[in-house]
Amino acid sequence: MSQGIKNRLLFSAIMALFTASIMTFIILAYNLGIIPGSLAIWFKSFLLAYFIIVPFVLIIGPLVQRFVDKLLLQSQDNNQ
Repeated sequence: MSQGIKNRLLFSAIMALFTASIMTFIILAYNLGIIPGSLAIWFKSFLLAYFIIVPFVLIIGPLVQRFVDKLLLQSQDNNQ
């Protein structure tokens, strides 16, 4: 496995970890408040979200990066 693929997989896993944990906690706290059993409910939601987010980050991430690269390139061209 190439270094680039390893980097992309690790980036996706870490980005999904932060995204899923923060978003599921905020949504849980907003909808239910902090109640007894919140941690168990949050963890179940987190696991579901994490395994949904990882493939999306792997697929969408490179597309967004190319889009941003094109936007910045166009911006540089317009400023010259």
